[in-house]
Amino acid sequence: MKKQLKLLVLFSALFLIFSVWGFKGKDAQAKTYTVTTNSKPINKTYTTYSTYNKNTKNYYVFRALMETLEKSGGGKIIVKKGTYTLTNTIYVPSNVTIELSNGVVIKKAKKAGASSIGLSSSLFQLIAPSKSNKDGAVGSYSGTKNVKIYSKGRATIDLQKVYNSIAIIMGHNQNVTIQNIDFKNMNSGHFIEMDASKKVVVNNSTFKNSTASANYVKEAINLDTPDKFTGGFSSNWSKFDRTANMDVTIKNSVFDGLDRAIGTHKYSGKGKINGKVYTSKPHKDIKIINNKISNTRNDAIRVNNWYKPVIKGNHFNKIGQGNSGLRGVLVSGATYPVIENNSFENVGRAVQFLAWKNPGKLTDTKYDIIYNKLTKANLASLEKNTGKNLSEYVIRISKEYNVFTNQQVVNIIEK
Repeated sequence: MKKQLKLLVLFSALFLIFSVWGFKGKDAQAKTYTVTTNSKPINKTYTTYSTYNKNTKNYYVFRALMETLEKSGGGKIIVKKGTYTLTNTIYVPSNVTIELSNGVVIKKAKKAGASSIGLSSSLFQLIAPSKSNKDGAVGSYSGTKNVKIYSKGRATIDLQKVYNSIAIIMGHNQNVTIQNIDFKNMNSGHFIEMDASKKVVVNNSTFKNSTASANYVKEAINLDTPDKFTGGFSSNWSKFDRTANMDVTIKNSVFDGLDRAIGTHKYSGKGKINGKVYTSKPHKDIKIINNKISNTRNDAIRVNNWYKPVIKGNHFNKIGQGNSGLRGVLVSGATYPVIENNSFENVGRAVQFLAWKNPGKLTDTKYDIIYNKLTKANLASLEKNTGKNLSEYVIRISKEYNVFTNQQVVNIIEK
């Protein structure tokens, strides 16, 4: 009996020890760090670097935290109100939440203040710090997961018109949320570059004021595939496996004063390139809902090889600088699209469907021509759009590549 009692006490003690250990592990994984404008790096070694100065301080603070969170399995960073300038890319691992307090401003730096450290083009890349310098480190959707960058109030990410800069680069990610962020002052580049990402939500954010791109239409949010043939992605940590985006929702947001709000440059499709046959999937389940898009210099939304996209409840105004040939939504290679209940005002054409082929270098053009596929229900949904002060109140659907005669026409409602 005494032996059984001793064993019971022993097992109870072991259970208590493992329980406490387990809770400590969980707490460590979910640890919260607070950052202020006076914070110094959690890794004190960085303060001894010759490149550590008033310009780079914020970069080293965030870099050290991300490296710590990668080792611990994730956690939360609360950034207190103030202005933070980043000289170099912050690499974000899995299971990280970045909460920007009301009034936080994150700026793209214009100088580093140290000759041995160059400015990066991006502010945040969703890749683990340990993998950021490894070629082909991630593919498919195997990269950083479970990231949230948001504000409980309003926070600002200001690119300060630094040429070719990007606020957030996503690649091979899953379960990402961007919310209540005001992006501004883009000069070429993009606010968000999104490739090979799954289950992404961009909600209640604004994207405003870009410098007109001299050589190419630049989107606030670019949906692309990591494909070396098309140049759709430039981060070497990608396997460049042509993975498409899937289950992306962009909603309740404002786009103003841009080349283009949302779109895809070039598609990865089916075709024979350099003697090898390639097959790539389209972007799937892209949902653009209840946004306000105004003052774009080109087509506001560019659908390019998307499967079952939903574009619904958006308001378009002053699109294409009054050009009668430009569109609120330009569609190519869409399969079973639902485009309905949108209002178009001061736009040349509300929506237009074209068969398409990648422009550009020889290898780009080897992908097969892409065509649109619409059911009767898809055609009926087009009739639910409304227009005011348009050059025409019809939606044109071209079924052949570069042939614009005998187009199918769908009427929309004139307000």
